[in-house]
Amino acid sequence: MLEAARRADEAIGVAQRHLQTDPDTLIITTADSDGGGLRMVGIAVTPDSTVPDTLPERDPNGAPIDGTEGTGSAPFLAAPDRAGMRLPFYVVWSARDDVAGGVLVRAEGLNSDLVRGSFDNTRVAEIMRRTLFGNPRGPSDR
Repeated sequence: MLEAARRADEAIGVAQRHLQTDPDTLIITTADSDGGGLRMVGIAVTPDSTVPDTLPERDPNGAPIDGTEGTGSAPFLAAPDRAGMRLPFYVVWSARDDVAGGVLVRAEGLNSDLVRGSFDNTRVAEIMRRTLFGNPRGPSDR
C-alpha cells in the first residue's frame, strides 16, 4: 500500500508536468472508499527505549497491525528528519474491508474549480464527462 502511494505520487507529478504544457488538462485524484480505515501510528522513541523487532498482530482494540512485511513484522522507519533520525511507525487498520466515510477529491487544471466543498462521489464522473466532452456546466455547478 505504501509503495502504491509512492507510485501514485510519481504519476501525479508526471500529470502535473503535462498540465504545464497543456492547460486544457484536468487532473483529478480521489479514492472510492476509505480502504480499510488505514492509520499510521508513530512509536515513541526516548533515549532509554528500543524499537521492537516485531510488532504485535493487533492493537489493544483488536485492530490489525502491519509492519514492513505485514502482520507480526518489524516496524517501518520514516525517512531521516533534519537531525538524521528515522522514526519508527506502523500501520493499523480499522477493518479488513473498505469502510464508509469521506474521501478527499483534489483537482488541478481545466474545470478544477468544480471540485469544491462536499459532494457525492458520483459527481467526480460527471466532472470528468463534462471536461472530456465539453458539456456546459449545469445548475449543480454553481
